[in-house]
Amino acid sequence: MAKSKKKKQNSFSNQELEQDIKPIPTPKAIQMVKDSIPADAEFIITPTPRKMINRREVQKEIDIDKDIRRLLATNYYNHNQIASMIRGANLQRVKDVSRKT
Repeated sequence: MAKSKKKKQNSFSNQELEQDIKPIPTPKAIQMVKDSIPADAEFIITPTPRKMINRREVQKEIDIDKDIRRLLATNYYNHNQIASMIRGANLQRVKDVSRKT
C-alpha cells in the first residue's frame, strides 16, 4: 500500500494577524501625545469621502418615472390609477411627474 502524503502547512497560515490587534490608549499615552504637539501646529483637514452612487437604485427611480410618463401620454388613466399600477409610485410622485412634462 502506498502511503498518503502529509498535508504541508504554510508557515504564514498559522500566524495570527497582528494588524487587527489595536492597543487601547491609556490616559498617560494620550497625555504624552498631547504634550508632543506644539501649540502653534496647523492641522490639514481632509475632505470627507464622497458617497458612492448606487446605480441600480438610481436606474430604478428613472424607470419608474419613465413608466409614469408613458402612462400619462396615453391619456387613458388618471393619476390614482397610475399610482396603483406602478410599484414604487405614489399619487404625489405621479402628480410631480405630470407637472414636469
